[in-house]
Amino acid sequence: MVVRVLMVTVLLGSAIAVNAGEPTGFGDASYATLAGMIVATYAATIAYALLVRRGRGLVPLAYVQLVGDVALAAGLIELTGGVQSAFAFLLHLIIVNAAIVRGRTASFTMATLSSAVFVAMLLERLGVLPALTTPDYPLTSPSAAAYATAINIFALYAISGLAGWLAKRLAEQGNELRRRELDIEDLRVLYGDILASISSGVLTLDDAGRILLLNRSAEEVLGRRLDDVYGRPAVEAFPELSEALNVVITPDLHRTGAAGPREREGWEGWVVRSADGEERFIGVTRSALRDASGREYGHILGMKDLTQIRQMERRIHRQERLAVVGKLAAAIAHEIRNPLASISGSVEMMQDILQEDEDVQSLMGIVMREIDRLNGLLSEFLEYAGPRRSARHMVDAFELLHETVQLFRNDARLLEHIQVEIDLADAEGVTLIGDGQALRQVVWNLLRNAAEAIQPPGRITFRATRRVATRFEGLWCLVDAPDGRAPNLLRVEVCDTGAGMNDEVRERIFEPFFTTKPRGTGLGLATVNRIVEDHEGQIDVESAPGEGATFTVSLPLATSLGTRSGAFAALSSAEGAEHARVNPHAEGR
Repeated sequence: MVVRVLMVTVLLGSAIAVNAGEPTGFGDASYATLAGMIVATYAATIAYALLVRRGRGLVPLAYVQLVGDVALAAGLIELTGGVQSAFAFLLHLIIVNAAIVRGRTASFTMATLSSAVFVAMLLERLGVLPALTTPDYPLTSPSAAAYATAINIFALYAISGLAGWLAKRLAEQGNELRRRELDIEDLRVLYGDILASISSGVLTLDDAGRILLLNRSAEEVLGRRLDDVYGRPAVEAFPELSEALNVVITPDLHRTGAAGPREREGWEGWVVRSADGEERFIGVTRSALRDASGREYGHILGMKDLTQIRQMERRIHRQERLAVVGKLAAAIAHEIRNPLASISGSVEMMQDILQEDEDVQSLMGIVMREIDRLNGLLSEFLEYAGPRRSARHMVDAFELLHETVQLFRNDARLLEHIQVEIDLADAEGVTLIGDGQALRQVVWNLLRNAAEAIQPPGRITFRATRRVATRFEGLWCLVDAPDGRAPNLLRVEVCDTGAGMNDEVRERIFEPFFTTKPRGTGLGLATVNRIVEDHEGQIDVESAPGEGATFTVSLPLATSLGTRSGAFAALSSAEGAEHARVNPHAEGR
C-alpha cells in the first residue's frame, strides 16, 4: 500500500509538474484529470487497506486492486502519448505484481487486459474508436502506432510468462525454505529434548570458560538455572567448584599437550550442596567442543550424580568388613566362653575354700561380676552373630511406630529438657512384613541413641514418609520422578541435634564392638543394621560435626494405603502385648 502511494505521487506528481511548465499551465484540462487520478488512487488505497484488515474476501480484493491499477496506468498512458507514452512500462510492473500476488493465471489475465488497453488506443489512433482526449503531442503514423502496439503486446505476454515462471519458482523455493525451517526447528526441538532428557548433566563452555548451555539435569545437580548463569564465567557462577573447573578446563593446556596435573580429562571430586541441604558427589568428564572444521572452541562437561553409587560402595565395603569381623568374632566368642566357664567354676571353688578371708572374698566377688558381664556380652554378641530369625508376620507400621515412640516418651530420664517432634501421618494404612518385636527394637535403639547424643536442651524429630524406590544390587535407590507409581518403601527418620559425627565415626558406626560411649558394647547399632538387612531394608546415616545426625531406615512395604482385613486386625491385636516389649540390652553408638 505504501509503495503504491509513493509511486502514484511521484509519477503523477511529476506529470503535473511537467504540465505546469507548459504555456497553458494549470489551466489545461489534463491537469484536472491527473489531480483527480491522484485523489482517486489515494481513496482506493485507503479502501484497500481497510478491507485487508477485515481479513475476508482477499482473493477478489486482489483482482479488484489489479484491475484498478490497470485502469490507472491506462489513464496515465492515454494522457501522455497513448501507445507511444513513456509510462507504458507501468503495465509491465502490474503484470509482475499480479504474478507475485496471485501466480501465473493472474499474470496472464492482467497481460490480456493490458493488451486490450493498447488495442483500444490503436483503434482510437486509427479513428475506429472516438478519441477520449485531444492530444497535444505529434501523432505517429498509423503503421508506427500499429508496430508499437504489437511490440507492447508481445512484451506484455513475454513478461507475463517470465514473471509467472519466476513466481512459481519463488513459491517452490519459499515452500522448500519453509520446509527447511520446519526441519531445522524440529531438529532444534529434538536436540533440546534430547539434552533435556539425558539423565547426565551437560555443561557447555566457550574457550574462555563462559557458560553456553546447561541442560535440565545439570540445573538440578548444580542448583542453578541457565537463564541465571548464561554468559558468566563458570568459576564465577560456581565458586565452590572453581578448583575442579580450573583442573578440567584450564585453557591451552589440553591443546598444547603441556605436562602436568591440569591435563586431566575427568574429575570425581565435585561436592555440591543442593537447595535442601543434601550433599551430592559429582563425577565430571570433559570433551572438546569443536566446529565443522575440527577447531576446538570450547568445552563440554558431562556431569553424573555419583552420590548413590558412592553410598552403595560404602555400604558394600561396610558389609564386607562386618562379614569378616562377624565371622572372626563369633569364632573367638565361642572359644572364650569355654575358658570363662572354667575360670568361673575355679573362682567359685576358691570362694568356698577361702571363706574366712574377707579381702579374698571381696576380690573374688569382683572377678565373678566381671565374668558374668563378659558372659552376658558374649551371649549378646552370639545372638547378633547367630542364625537369623525366620518369623514373619504382617505388621501395622503406624501402630508399631506410634506405640514405640509413646513408650520412649515416657522415659523421663532420657527426655529431660529434650523436645520430641513426631510426624507419622504418612505411615497410616501401611503394612510391613517382618518380625514386629525386632522392628520395635530398631526404632527404640535409634530413639534412645538420639536422646543420649543430645546435650539438653535439644530436639529429636521422628517422622515416616512413603517413597518410590528401585532395588539395585541389594540396595534401595529413590526414584526422583515416580511417574504416578505407588510408593513401595517406608522411610523412618530419626534426627537429633546432638554433637554429630565425623567421617571416620560415620563409616564405622555399624561395625560390631565400635562405640563412642564410655561403657557401650558397640553391638546396638550393629544389631539394628542386621535386623534391617534381615527385612530386606537398609539403614543410612547423615551427620557432620556439630550438625547432629539423621538415621534413616528404609523398609519395603507389603501393602500401601490399604485397609486391613479382619484376619490382620486380629493378628495385630493378638501380638499387641508382645510388641509392646522392647529389648532392654540393646546398646548404641
